[in-house]
This record gives sequence, structure tokens and C-alpha cells, in this order.
Amino acid sequence: NTLCTNTAGSYTCSCQSGFQKSQSGCSDIDECSVSQGLCGANSKCANTQGSYSCGCNDRYEADQNGECKLTGIPTKYEIRRVKAGASITIGFNVNIQQPQTTVEWHLANGTIKSAAISSTGAYTVMLSNIQKKDEGNYTLLVKKSTVLQSMWTVNVQVDAPEAILTTSEKEHLHQEGSDVLLVAISSVANLAGEISWFGPKGEEITSIGRFTISSNQTASSLLIQSAVMADEGKYICATLNQGSKTGQVEFNVTITANQKSTSSSGSNTTLLIGVVLGCILLVCLVIAGVILLDMRRWDAKKVFLL
Repeated sequence: NTLCTNTAGSYTCSCQSGFQKSQSGCSDIDECSVSQGLCGANSKCANTQGSYSCGCNDRYEADQNGECKLTGIPTKYEIRRVKAGASITIGFNVNIQQPQTTVEWHLANGTIKSAAISSTGAYTVMLSNIQKKDEGNYTLLVKKSTVLQSMWTVNVQVDAPEAILTTSEKEHLHQEGSDVLLVAISSVANLAGEISWFGPKGEEITSIGRFTISSNQTASSLLIQSAVMADEGKYICATLNQGSKTGQVEFNVTITANQKSTSSSGSNTTLLIGVVLGCILLVCLVIAGVILLDMRRWDAKKVFLL
């Protein structure tokens, strides 16, 4: 298991590929132990002298891409569509006659639970008050020892009910600088994550700066702090389903100028006008004084000449 390389006046020895130096010379490297996961999912690694080989686990076969896929066992796959809030029972009739056989449910949220047989002879799992978070595959596995014997899967898809949004106040009149609170009430619970707000230009609003969105199971609110004239317009609260609006309520927001600010502005304008008029009057007086002084000097010259 070594390689000899001639050099000028001497030679060197090295181990062949798949071998490593040891006290006895060159020994085999167990690639399967040194590097985990060499063969990929659902496969097993076998060490050989100077190399290794890969094979699929029991009940698996390599496909055209070399990946080990489950085969050779009874399988079943079906899709169940249900409305949010409904309750359903998923079950399969399994005839188990072999000892050391276990039956277990693999739920959509990743948990595993032992399956109990019902009075009808089926292995069932019940889902109550189903919501969007309960979507996914529910799989019943039958194993003898650790070897998979059969697999049945139900893919549960939840159709969210169409929400009706309402409000007790659609028209909002506020002074500039005050806070504006818009509240939309949903007829359907558990839709907080599917509600969006849109501004006067159709832009989607997020909680940033002066805008704060708060939602719970039955309502959503938009708070506009220290409103300015540019905040005026139509606001929409809508429920979204795959990006499309399925229900909405509109709010009309009108912002009026702050009276204190208007009064202060008017006072400042009046003061400015007074100052300007005063300056003009002063200039006129100075000019008149200069003219009068020149006239007196001219009269004095006439008397002197006479």
C-alpha cells in the first residue's frame, strides 16, 4: 500500500490514495467513519481497502440521479381541503398481524405521536378548530422494528374564510399636529397576519416613523402621530389572500390648519406690514425734511442776492 519514488541518489516512500501512515506502514483510511454523510440521505456507507462504496438503505432504491428513494412499500397520498375553524378526523384502516409492529403519526408541526386504534378499527387523529398554521402533511407510518412497512399521507389545505371589515367611524376630521387613530374590526378571528393598511397614494403602510400598526385577533388599528396636511386623504384597511384584497374598509381623513398657528401667523404678518409701513413713512419724512431744508437754503440765497 505504499508508493516508492526515485530521487537523485536516493528514494522516498508515500502511502497510496485511501491509506495513511501508521506504525506498521500504510493502513487503510475508514472514510465512512472519518467523513459523515458521504453517501447522502437514506443511504449507507461501506468501507473498502483504499476506498468506500455507497448503497441505499432497506426499502430504498437509487433513482436516475443516484438519490435513494423510498420504494417497495404500500403508500397512499390524498389531499383534504377544509375551511378555517372546521374540525376533521383523519384515519386509515391498517391490518396489523405481525408482532413487533408500531404505528405512529407524524404531524404537520413536526411532532410524532403513537397512533391509537379507534372503535371502527382505524388509526385516527382529530384536528379541531383548524387554522392556516395547521396546514401540511399528516402521515401514518407502520414499522416492524425499525423497518418501514407502509405509509399513508393526508395533505391538509386550509381555506381561510372571507373576512368582513367594518368600522364605527369612517370620516375623520383632525387639526394639524394632533394624532389620528383609525380602527378596523374583523368578522373573522386569527387574521392579524393577513391584514394590511394602504395610504392615500395606494402605498402599503408599515409601522415606521409617525405610523404605528397594531393588530389582534379581531381588530387592526393605524395610529398617525402629529398629523400634517400631507397625511390627508383616503386610507384602506384590507385582508389579503395570496396578495389580492378580499375584504376592505375605507377611511376619509381631513386635516385642518391649526388655529393657534394660523393666528400666530396672522399676527406675524400684521407686524411685518406695520414695520414695512413705518419704514416707508420714515423714509418719506427724511425726504421731505431734505426738500424743506433745500428750499430754506434757496430762499436765503435769494435774500442775500437782493
